[in-house]
Amino acid sequence: MVRVVYRSPSYARVGILILMLFWAVLFGYLQAYTNPPLLATILLLLPFLALAWTLSLISRETVWETDDSGIRKTFGRKTTASTAWKDVGELFVKAGPRATNASMLVVGRDGSRKMEIVAGAGLDLPGLRILYQSACAYLRVHRVEGKNPFGWPNTLPLAGTVETRSVKPNWLAHVGVALSTSGITTLLGAMQRGSAVTSWLGAAITLAGIATMVEAFLRSKRSSHAKPPVGL
Repeated sequence: MVRVVYRSPSYARVGILILMLFWAVLFGYLQAYTNPPLLATILLLLPFLALAWTLSLISRETVWETDDSGIRKTFGRKTTASTAWKDVGELFVKAGPRATNASMLVVGRDGSRKMEIVAGAGLDLPGLRILYQSACAYLRVHRVEGKNPFGWPNTLPLAGTVETRSVKPNWLAHVGVALSTSGITTLLGAMQRGSAVTSWLGAAITLAGIATMVEAFLRSKRSSHAKPPVGL
C-alpha cells in the first residue's frame, strides 16, 4: 500500500483564528457603538461563520491511497472517491498551466472518467508523481500502461507512507476578499448610522482589500508563465 497524506499547515489554521478574533472584535465594536440594524448584523455574522466553516475543513486530513484493489481518496473519515484497478482502462497525467500544477486522470474501460487527482494547494507535484507511479505498478497486472509528459518512470516500490507538502497558496487573494468584505459591511453599517469615523474606517479597509486582491492577481499572472518541471 502507498499512502500520500496531506495536512494543512499550522500557520493557515492560526491565520484563520486570528481573522476570526479580529472579526469578533469588529463585530462587538459595531454592536456596541453603532447599533446596526438586523440585516447588517446578519451580514456581519456571515463572514465569521464562513471562516469557522473553512477552519473545520482545513483541520481535516486528506489521504490518497493505492493498494492491490484500487485507488481511493479519503477526506477526514469519509471516502470521497474510489476506483478499482479492474475497471481502469487508461491512466495519464496532464501538465497544468503553472509550474506546480498537473492532474492525473483515471479513465474507465468504458471511456468514462473515474477519478481526477489535481496537484495544487493540497497535493504537491512530487506527491502526485508517487500516486501515479504506484498506480502504474499496480496496473501492470491489468496490462494498462500509464502516460505522462514529465518523463516519470512507471516503477515504484509498492509500500510506504508519504506526507505531501502544500503548494504555497496565494494567501493575498483570501486576505483581500476578507478585507473587502469587512470594509464594505462596515461602511454600509456606518452609512446607515451616520457615523463619519466608522465610514472612513470602512472605506480604508475596503481600499486595502481591493489593493491586496490586485497584488494577488498580478503575482498569479507572473507565476503562471513558469514552465512545468520535467523529470522530477
